[in-house]
Amino acid sequence: MEKKNKMSSGVFDVLKQDHRNVQHLFGRILKEHKRSDETFNEIKQELKVHMAAEEKFLYPVLENNEKVKDMILESYEEHSVGKEMMEKLEHDSKDDAHWLAKVKVLNDVIEHHIGEEEGMMFPKAKNILSKQQNEEITGLIQQEKSEASAGSAPGELE
Repeated sequence: MEKKNKMSSGVFDVLKQDHRNVQHLFGRILKEHKRSDETFNEIKQELKVHMAAEEKFLYPVLENNEKVKDMILESYEEHSVGKEMMEKLEHDSKDDAHWLAKVKVLNDVIEHHIGEEEGMMFPKAKNILSKQQNEEITGLIQQEKSEASAGSAPGELE
């Protein structure tokens, strides 16, 4: 039986760093209190790559484990809501007076998601993944992020 990974966080450290990056970007828009398409495009790109990596590499490994199954299903739905909101914001008029309010709501959705992942899912998942699984998923996510940053078109959503 393979020993579970209780010490090294690998994949979770990578994902938490993504969370800090996105929080910083949201903070910039909310502090400036004005529309910033450049910063919003950075947020979209960060979230697009982060969500895709979680959905492609981490969630499928965890979604059949009863300890985290409900959290994983909820995470898929939170990602869906976030993607829909980003798509709507991307197509809103430059003159939309509600744009910043919508960004604040998106930030709230993302903050809720981060809180649940870091507070509940990640601690449980650390005890579910083997060291080998953690290392493999970490490598796959880092590779995905590298490829995305090398060939990404800012602002492009799937």
